[in-house]
Amino acid sequence: MFECISIAEARYIEGFRIFPRFNTGEAGEVDPQDLVHRYEVVSIAPPNPCISG
Repeated sequence: MFECISIAEARYIEGFRIFPRFNTGEAGEVDPQDLVHRYEVVSIAPPNPCISG
């Protein structure tokens, strides 16, 4: 059986950087800026007030 991995918490740092913590206890800084410029579908995503600075 597989355990469902989910984000337990995510903090905004600056720019595109966030610090997610997963239900497995793993955590770390993520900078997805290159994805926004590489994939159009990411760049047209609507703003999310839950992660705004």
